[in-house]
Amino acid sequence: MKIAKIASVTLLALSLAACGQEVTNTDESPKNSANSSSSQSSSESAGDGASSGDTSAEPSEESSESSSLTKKFGSTFTWDDKVAVTVSEPKPYTPSESAAVDGSFKKFVVVEIVLKNGSGKPYSPGSDFMTSATTGDVEADRVYDSGNGVDSPMVDVLPGKSLKWKEAYGVNESGDLVLKVENGFGNAAGYYQK
Repeated sequence: MKIAKIASVTLLALSLAACGQEVTNTDESPKNSANSSSSQSSSESAGDGASSGDTSAEPSEESSESSSLTKKFGSTFTWDDKVAVTVSEPKPYTPSESAAVDGSFKKFVVVEIVLKNGSGKPYSPGSDFMTSATTGDVEADRVYDSGNGVDSPMVDVLPGKSLKWKEAYGVNESGDLVLKVENGFGNAAGYYQK
């Protein structure tokens, strides 16, 4: 009985580990997992490396992995499934009167997100793609403002197609924003900052 339980837990852990994909931290065409690990050391020395084989959504404390998952706004993250995202530099933003905002923030920024579906199947950013953000030492508040075209996408992106949308956030007085992008379960997250 104990052996069956141990075998089941081991099989589950191996299955979950096999589901993980890496994020490729380049503006070039995507690399697969096998190529990413072999070219990792040379790419990282140039400051443009792939993440290590860690399949968790959080980067490790190692500086090389942390830097491989963090890019400047305007850069592109491409995952192994060939879904790529580019987030523009944050710009000052004024919410409309009908916007859903947290009253504790007085300053707001907006970014444009461009998602390109390089996979072979339709991609639903409304359910498969997530963002979250921090400003200074607190969580940035997401602003929903359909009056200004700032909202979450609710459509599928067909293979080979792209989709643009805007997201806005309430930020602290410095205007600092760190934006986390996630592409579904099992993929490493990417981080944008100035």
